[in-house]
Amino acid sequence: DISQIQYVMLFFWTLTQANIEVPQETLKRCVTFLMSAQLNDGGWPYQSPDTAGAATHSLAAAGFSGFLIAGDALGLYRSKYAENQEEEGIVPTAFQRVEAEEKRKKPAMDRAQLDASIKKAENYFNTRPYTRSTWHYYYMYGKERYESFLEITKGKRSKSPDWYNEAVEQFIVNQAADGSWGSSGKDTDSPLGPDVCTSFAVLFLIRNT
Repeated sequence: DISQIQYVMLFFWTLTQANIEVPQETLKRCVTFLMSAQLNDGGWPYQSPDTAGAATHSLAAAGFSGFLIAGDALGLYRSKYAENQEEEGIVPTAFQRVEAEEKRKKPAMDRAQLDASIKKAENYFNTRPYTRSTWHYYYMYGKERYESFLEITKGKRSKSPDWYNEAVEQFIVNQAADGSWGSSGKDTDSPLGPDVCTSFAVLFLIRNT
């Protein structure tokens, strides 16, 4: 179930952020699996192998999230992100990490191996403007995740990205009088219900990732 992989990868990623060692081979196998499961159009199906399956925005967001999280846990992106933060003065000099070259672990994969899949996934979203469909709030929750990790791969983070601001405007319009989302009219998301929709909406709005 590709949509569940992102949660396993988040677990491993959280360990790496706490300097707890995660077997590189495990992460490498996950990345390799997700590359093999990626469809020609750049999205991901629900399961793999699934020759009859097709990507949707929500499924592609889940697959892309798992892929980017695993890549970051492998150490392929974070160092460049940190370097750019330091160059821009975001991280005070006293807190900049200094590691001896011999102590730095080399990633188990070459970043170039992942770049082609990232470009395919970006193309999937760039060439398919999103129109609201079932699982809307699950998609928005996934979008915040992959967009956040995508910023890391590029080594830059926007303080006020367009994709976030545009979504917030829609969230304001769709919020019900009782504070919920997914509970009435065109905003109803039948598979989830207002409790789950509202939870996903809040996670998006607070930039949970």
